[in-house]
Amino acid sequence: MFYGEKLYTIREMFSYTREDLAKKLQVDEQLIWKIETNQKNPDFKLINEMKSLFSVQSSYFFEKTYINKISNTGKIAFRKNIGNKREGIQAENTFLDHLFAHINDIEQIVYPIIGPFNSYCQKVERRYNLTQLTNEDIKNIAEETREVLNIISNDRLMYYLEISGIYIVERKLENTIDAYSTWLLENSYPVIVLNSGKNSLVRRNFDMGHELGHLILHQYVDFDEINADRLRQLENEANLFSSYFTLPEEELRNDFLKIDNPTKPDAYIPVKEKYKMSIQSIAYRANLEGWITKEENRLFWKSINKLGYRKFEPLDDKFSIHIPGKIRSLIYNALKVNGNFITEWLDKYSVDIQYFEYIFNIKDDFLSSNIVPSSEYHQTQNIVKFQEHLR
Repeated sequence: MFYGEKLYTIREMFSYTREDLAKKLQVDEQLIWKIETNQKNPDFKLINEMKSLFSVQSSYFFEKTYINKISNTGKIAFRKNIGNKREGIQAENTFLDHLFAHINDIEQIVYPIIGPFNSYCQKVERRYNLTQLTNEDIKNIAEETREVLNIISNDRLMYYLEISGIYIVERKLENTIDAYSTWLLENSYPVIVLNSGKNSLVRRNFDMGHELGHLILHQYVDFDEINADRLRQLENEANLFSSYFTLPEEELRNDFLKIDNPTKPDAYIPVKEKYKMSIQSIAYRANLEGWITKEENRLFWKSINKLGYRKFEPLDDKFSIHIPGKIRSLIYNALKVNGNFITEWLDKYSVDIQYFEYIFNIKDDFLSSNIVPSSEYHQTQNIVKFQEHLR
């Protein structure tokens, strides 16, 4: 029996609309709808085309779904234009369900060290009224977060966040989305999803700070229910948090006072190099703190526009882009416990290795090089599996 639900969920995970899929398969969109709603079965030719497109085996579509619906669209905080913020949310919801299912697979073998992030979020919830935060509250929480997570500098910000207990993944998102974040499994798993198409370290650092703010400050917000005004307020709070979190006040003030002419963006380059934050984010903070006059601020932004720095600043192409390493590290350690782990994955879910490379955005041969040949796999597949906690 062909399960139309399997086609629907994998189409959503790959962010294809029915129209997109119909065009790729060169069929009518109505046929896709009928297949997904189990009103019509696809022929073998179409099944072969679908399995190639999604990197799965034919049998994938003839097995019941293995995915539990644990993600909630209301918990997903998008960084997108206000007017159409929920467009595409279901695709991300489906992606997160798949992502968690496979993270859970890994954690059956090895488990990451439990960092301080979850427990710290609980402390913040007890100490603050998260529905009525002042700027001073956000500043205090951001500064304390930096201390609790032991952030020494922004050079390795992603690493510090990952070891604190957050799962960070990259995914190809549409250009209007910088990143988004969510809590999975009843606020047990904090996740930040970065747009893999955004290739500036300073932009990425700000985005991670912004999403960190959502995770800490807005963990109980239902983003499906709020209006545009409330959304703007939450986005502003996350922006404030990111600024306070990534740019420590006392140290930044001392560095800012060394800038000869704060109206000239190029004068900010040494500060940008130190903090790995954009010139614009530094100026934003200076204006917020009153270190720059209104007239100086106006001239600064006029220069930003004239120089074309809205899209590209000096040093943007000089800083190395960091990629998430936590899931990769867990897979590596799972393989040390069970060398057949990836091969068993492919067999269990009836998929090709490119399927997992897509989910985890792993672009090298790390996964494919650890596939055990079928003859060797069948000789050793009864290996005893056990859970091993990493120290």
